Amino acid sequence: LGFGRSDVAEHADLSIDGHASRLVGLMGALGITRGCLVGHHFGAAVASTVAVRNPHLATRLALLHPLGGDVTLTGTFAVMRAFLPLVRVTPMSMWSTPIRAELSRWFSDPLRARPSVDQYLGQWRKSTHWKQLLRQLAAIKAMDMVECTRRLSQLELPVAIVTSDDDPAVPRVALDQVQ
Repeated sequence: LGFGRSDVAEHADLSIDGHASRLVGLMGALGITRGCLVGHHFGAAVASTVAVRNPHLATRLALLHPLGGDVTLTGTFAVMRAFLPLVRVTPMSMWSTPIRAELSRWFSDPLRARPSVDQYLGQWRKSTHWKQLLRQLAAIKAMDMVECTRRLSQLELPVAIVTSDDDPAVPRVALDQVQ
């Protein structure tokens, strides 16, 4: 919520539970009664939360490079989260170079990295989107991720976890806890 083409909702709940509730509401509004839920990175926690809390909605679950265990953020985003009060009073331009470097490392092909990272960062140049990113960083709690990982064992549906050993965005320790 507040990224890509979605609206910025300044008072929305950006926790995993908040995102999961919105997804369930969207499915209801669209008349979707069952479906395969797919979540990427942080979205994997959202999708698994929906599947655990609303098993009637999920036929299958696909988790792509999921965060897991007590690992919530790494690299530049972990630093930003740790120093959030300071980050809130600095302009986005001070963070664009380290964020660009971090996101670029997530790509194996530098030629593909540049336009994707430019598009991603372009959203945050808008003050409202930068504030939304900081709100999202503040809302991510390690214990929520631990709980999401624990809940995966409660699912009685097919679950596919897609990842790689050399994923720079999701540490191996997190994947070992999810699997």
